[in-house]
This record gives sequence, structure tokens and C-alpha cells, in this order.
Amino acid sequence: MQGYPTHGRRPPLKLLTAAVLALALAAPVWTASATTFNIEGVSQPVSPPTATFDGREYVALGPLAAAAGGDVTGRGFQATVRIGDNTARLRTGDTEVTSPRGWFTLRRKLEVQGGRAYIAVEDVAPFFRRAFAMDVRAVDHAAAIQAEAPTDADPELAPLRVDETGPGADEPELHEQELRDLEFDEPSPDLPRLFEERPPEPERPFTIVLDPGHGGSDYGGVGPSGLSEKEAVLAVAHEVRARLEDTPGVRVVLTRDDDHSVSTGERQRIAQRENANLVISIHAGALNSSQARGHAVYYHQADGAGQSEPVRRGSAALRAQQRTQAAQSQILGETIAGALANATGEAAPEVRGLPCRLLAGLTIPSVLIELGNINSAEGEAMLGAEDFRAEAASAIAAGAEDFRGQ
Repeated sequence: MQGYPTHGRRPPLKLLTAAVLALALAAPVWTASATTFNIEGVSQPVSPPTATFDGREYVALGPLAAAAGGDVTGRGFQATVRIGDNTARLRTGDTEVTSPRGWFTLRRKLEVQGGRAYIAVEDVAPFFRRAFAMDVRAVDHAAAIQAEAPTDADPELAPLRVDETGPGADEPELHEQELRDLEFDEPSPDLPRLFEERPPEPERPFTIVLDPGHGGSDYGGVGPSGLSEKEAVLAVAHEVRARLEDTPGVRVVLTRDDDHSVSTGERQRIAQRENANLVISIHAGALNSSQARGHAVYYHQADGAGQSEPVRRGSAALRAQQRTQAAQSQILGETIAGALANATGEAAPEVRGLPCRLLAGLTIPSVLIELGNINSAEGEAMLGAEDFRAEAASAIAAGAEDFRGQ
């Protein structure tokens, strides 16, 4: 008979009763929502459904994500939380979380019941902070709803009692070694899964978009001997691609592969259309600095005055997405700056946040690199040298790979 030991010995009644009691205690206890959360930028507090697993209070993850402008979907044993363009993935029965902001662990396992994912109350704030840079806090309820203890007045809720005199009472109990030796039938394949099982999706490549600045009628800076910024940065972009395109799991796309004009909007659309994981825009004007080797790395960080009205009045999810994008872009910039310092033997370039029209239209980690100043004779000679181009390209490729591995 399925579910019973197959070596011919029936477990004693005490063992079966204890097993039933253990299952009853392990099952989730459903309650009305007694926990309320305040979500940054959301005017109304949220009270998601709750459940108790192993004596600890859990709350449904979906309503919290929905209130923040996102959702939760499930496939197999994986739950995916999306808020804006950011995604965090969790596995049921596990504590690991993967997100663009990095890998971390929860204190308690993710639980699923009735097709709905539940997260421990103590994990809510750190999960949203680390995965989405959002402030989600539980409101302290001093008078939380308490479930009344079951009594004999309700036979359906009365505590389970073990009959010490019934059939099997005289049978000897199994010892620990005997319990380990018991063999049970395999579970039925027809048992319901937590989520609908689907074939795994093919692994999406890590797409890096390289953006050689200027092009066509836009020369950018021009050196005293006639070398243009558009030529120099295209050559560096080709070198970077050559170093990255053979890396397993990496795909490289250029916004322009030859000398033609590309508008700012089209550069942004290419990154979006190609599902880019990061964007590196390459320039060589040093923002018109007089320094010949004035390498610098910039990421978008708009101040209040530079923000558009829709951005200033945007949702909490949009503002959280912008903070996440800026933080990730800063990390990308610092990683590339460190690689440039290692490659050139010079001090690490400045990494700085400022308003940037090209990067402002992106929602993924993105930086703009200034490789020296082509407007000076020394800068032009440096950017025209194959050794420097190879050196700079190796550093940019190494920085992108290091960021990918973080």
C-alpha cells in the first residue's frame, strides 16, 4: 500500500499517531492580516494576508510588490518579483535571493501555499531594501489578533489524544536504527506542484552595449593634427568588443559600427531593444578639460533642479528604480576606473555622478568614460597610439567582466 513501509512490518499506532500530530503542527495556520506595512512613496499602508509556518508569522509577498508598482510570478519552484525594471528571484523552501544588486540570503525560507508566495515578516524590510533599494517597514501592532486556543467544546479543533489502549498499543516501539531502515514508496507524480511546472527558459546572454560617441557629421573633439574624437573612440570600442565577444555568456552590441550619425534617442532605443544589461559610452573630450590624460568616468545622477516634472512626481517604484540604477552605475564606474588604473599605472580616474542626457534615459547600469583629451597635442598622440587603445580597451573589458561577476 502506498505510503506504508514495504519491508513487511507495520509501524505501531503510537508512531502513526505521532506522525499525524507532527503534520498537523507543521501545516500553515491561516489568520486575518494582523501586520501592516508602510511602503516608501505609497500613501496608504498595506495589510497583506498572513500565515504561520513553523510558529513564525509570514505575509503574502504579492500584495506588497503590487503596492510598490510590481508583481510576483511563479514557475516551477521559483518566484520572481519585478518592480520597475528590477527583478529578484527566490526559490521556495530556500533562503537565497538573486537580484541585479547582488546575491544575499533571507533569515527564513520562502514558503508557498495555494499558489501564493509568503515571506517571513522579519525578512520583508531587508528583502525590499537589498533587492530594490526600497524602504518597507512593518507597523507595530500592540493589539495583534490572537487565535484562541482550541477547546473540547469544538470537537473539530479539540487537541489530538493518543489512545493507549487501542489496537497496536502492545506493539514495541521502533528504535532509531529501525526508523532509518524503513523504506517508503516514492511519492505519487500526480501530487500538485507549488507552481505550474514549465520547461526552463534558455539562459539569456549578458548583453553589453558599447556606445562610441559622436559619428557622422558630429566629429566631437578634434586634435591639432586632425584626429577626431569620433574616430578614436570607435577604434577603442572595436578593441573592447574583440576582447569581450569570445567570453562565454556575453553578447556585445555597438550603437554604431562605422562612421555615421546616431541620435541620443536612438542610442537609448538600441540599449532597450537589445535588452542590455549595461551600457558603456566611450568619449575622449575630457569634457573640454585642458588636461591631456584627464581620464574620468561619469554616471547619471540628476539633482532636483535637473529632474523633469514627471520624475519629481513619479511613483515610489520609479524613484526606487532611479536610486538603484545610480548605485549600480556608480559601482560599474568604480570597477572600470580601478581597471584603468591597473592598466595604465596611473591614479584611478575620477568617478562622479552628474546629470547626463544620454544616461538619463536608461534604467540599467550605465557609464560614460572620457579617455583623455583629444583637443590637446599630447592627448591626440596618446589616443592615436595603438598601444594606448589596446591598454584602454583591455581595462574597459576587464571592468565590465568584473562587474558582471559581482
